[in-house]
Amino acid sequence: MRLVRTAREMESAVKVSRSEAKAGFGDDALYLEKYLDDTRHIEIQVAIDRFGNAIHLGERDCSVQRRHQKIIEEAPSPALTDPARQELAERALKAVAEAGYENLGTLEFLVDARGEAYFIEINCRIQVEHPITELLTGIDLVALQIRIAAGEPLGITQADVVCRGHAIEFRILAEDPAKDFRPQAGQVGAYLAPAARVSAWTPISTRATTSRPTTIRFWRSYASGHPTDRRPSLAATPPCVKCSSTASLRTSTCIGPSSPTRSSSTAR
Repeated sequence: MRLVRTAREMESAVKVSRSEAKAGFGDDALYLEKYLDDTRHIEIQVAIDRFGNAIHLGERDCSVQRRHQKIIEEAPSPALTDPARQELAERALKAVAEAGYENLGTLEFLVDARGEAYFIEINCRIQVEHPITELLTGIDLVALQIRIAAGEPLGITQADVVCRGHAIEFRILAEDPAKDFRPQAGQVGAYLAPAARVSAWTPISTRATTSRPTTIRFWRSYASGHPTDRRPSLAATPPCVKCSSTASLRTSTCIGPSSPTRSSSTAR
């Protein structure tokens, strides 16, 4: 992948990209895409059954990433206005309906500073970040996907989908944010589970390696009268993964107002 900012850079970038593609895949064909700067990564959760019943369950904002991997997700997005999120959700529903889609799915978009949305892809499955949508809507997405696969109708309409409050997911990794998220190796000496929904727990004496770092996901929600009030969720205490004295194991738990690396790990 090569970023071309000026016409002068185009010829050399094409040559290098063709050479790499040919060597790696045996095919030097290239894709040319518009480069988008200063964007948000927004995804819309949808569900459609074989009877044509279709609903959306709001959006998730997964703009905080490292190496194109999501580390923080929140819903609703603090970057969208109510009219903008409604328009994006309706466009997502229209797209999957016209394609004859049948399943739970997530349509992902890049939204630029002007509010223009560009479609990236659709994930035709449940995603690991689905619990923040469940926390806001109270709808079991796994059960909903099974119901669709069994050939049953959704059983709910768009009017039944009501998002309440704010929810946020933190993916805790054995990586050091102060050193470009470099993988850390060592032994977990203690683990304090957060007062939140957790998708994985880490046994004491678990050993993380640079090729297989320890990963924990947890979700925190807060019921609020204002849907984009994210301050209570951000103020919630993240889990503590404490290292043994014999092996210092830094993690990406640097989240919160007192964190020295907050700028590299929290949303704008």
